[in-house]
Amino acid sequence: MTERRQLLAEARRALGVEHVVLALHDPSFPSRADEDTGRGSPYTRGAQDLVEWALDQGFTGLQLGPQGETSRTNPSPYDGTTFAKSVHSIALWRLAHEPEWEGILSAETVAAIVAGAPADSTQMDYVHVHDAHRRAVAEAYARADRGGALWARFVAWRATQSAWLERDMAYEAWTARYGTDDWRRWPARLPELAGDEQFAFGQFLVHAQHAAFVGDLERLGMRLFGDLQVGISYRDRFRREHLFLPHHVMGAPPSRTNPEGQPWGYPVLAPGSEDARALLRLRAEKMLAEFHGVRIDHPHGLVCPWVYDGSAADPMAAVNAGARLFESPDLPDHPSLAAWAIARPDQIDRAHPRYSDEWVTSLDEAQVDAYARSFEVVMTAARAHGRSANDILFEVLSTCPHPLECVMRRHGLGRFRVTQKADPLRPDDGYLTTNAEPGDWVMLGNHDTLPIWRAVERWSPARVAAWEAYLAPRVGPTTNLAQALFTDLFASRAGRISVFFADLMGSSAIYNEPGVVNDTNWRLRVGNDFVTKHAALRARGRALDVPAALAAALRATGRHDHVALAHRLSEL
Repeated sequence: MTERRQLLAEARRALGVEHVVLALHDPSFPSRADEDTGRGSPYTRGAQDLVEWALDQGFTGLQLGPQGETSRTNPSPYDGTTFAKSVHSIALWRLAHEPEWEGILSAETVAAIVAGAPADSTQMDYVHVHDAHRRAVAEAYARADRGGALWARFVAWRATQSAWLERDMAYEAWTARYGTDDWRRWPARLPELAGDEQFAFGQFLVHAQHAAFVGDLERLGMRLFGDLQVGISYRDRFRREHLFLPHHVMGAPPSRTNPEGQPWGYPVLAPGSEDARALLRLRAEKMLAEFHGVRIDHPHGLVCPWVYDGSAADPMAAVNAGARLFESPDLPDHPSLAAWAIARPDQIDRAHPRYSDEWVTSLDEAQVDAYARSFEVVMTAARAHGRSANDILFEVLSTCPHPLECVMRRHGLGRFRVTQKADPLRPDDGYLTTNAEPGDWVMLGNHDTLPIWRAVERWSPARVAAWEAYLAPRVGPTTNLAQALFTDLFASRAGRISVFFADLMGSSAIYNEPGVVNDTNWRLRVGNDFVTKHAALRARGRALDVPAALAAALRATGRHDHVALAHRLSEL
């Protein structure tokens, strides 16, 4: 470890900060110029450059988004496949130039794909990447030596992944037969076809590169967190319909972030179904074998899902009038939910709306057992892989219903606190750092929020003044509000900090506008010139500065040894 990295680690320990993770999805990684296909990947040489730079900035790990296959018309990773990884993440340059890949892809093919990519390395060209990477996989599969060492690795890997791979191979074969990956347009009776081996080979390539990336991070002392999305893709629902409730689907309840709720339309695992629990177990086992920790996306989906009528003509109205699956024992507009109720009528406070955190007032231990049943599947898998509650990121946002709180307390789990959403005039606001606990994850924003730079610019003078008054006794006078809010994360009691890449890089561009399908979502990248760009923006006070935040948080403690350490950090 370099002297710089040792000093940053000393500062984190002094402040009780265990993790500082850089959050970015696979497409957002940078590339080097000769490997940039129009999309980033954790497995490129450019990603290696980012990792080394992130270590020098004070980061201890990376938080990825879901990595599943996505359709040509929908790049949302949260609608991607559960088990198969996206072949868009294959680092094609490596296949052409590194000996272990036996030249399965020609250098000319890679150069042509790179030449067709957009000149702007901060934006992904999704359709170009979707088509180009699939052509590249086809070429690699055709050129692979069936008698070589690489093919032997493929055969051995395929045998270990049969629990999910054989099913997906068959799906690919039917997709090729009927010209669409929408199984709802396939005939009811499907012919038996040989599974698509080319698909399996592509999966081998991306999984092998992922394993190598994890090994590289471990050698550097960094941790990698995956993302267990709440949704299940159409592909993964195929021939699994019996595992889900037939009439109800899952969405986000009304909240201050989304007052009308969000009609996700995701299927809901059938309560009490051992087959449904087996599917969840398979998902958790695979993820925990591939990552050091896992972010649980919208964990209420595992504990107390908000459900609504999936056949409603107006999904927005339906989700707004929805209810929680397990705490609706006697609702006249949702009589069918009574069969799955865990909370009793006498445990419900009807003075509150049914989506309120206070709707359920109390639970006994047996009821908490029932609420925790699905989440226990994830924790059992975590323990089997040597993980603990410290390795589980529980994405609890603006609401935390009592059943969810009980499950969190049982496992010693912290919550997310997205501070840009907080009201500094409300001392009880769950997003404020003053309410943070050591096990919490604190952050300025995430992939669904405005970049902090854009958010601050939009705040009224009164809101800015309220934040400055809140921050003054915690981190001192404010000259750069975004950086002061960042420093406040390190000055809080929370031991885990997440930094979304757009915030770090000083971007004002929106990565994802929730609930909207458009041509700009999910396409923002770090940019291949991230080192010089960040340095220039940081010098102007327009990009987040981790060492400066650590130094300021140390000074704010007033301790002599901390102030001395802060002085050393300031000289970096």
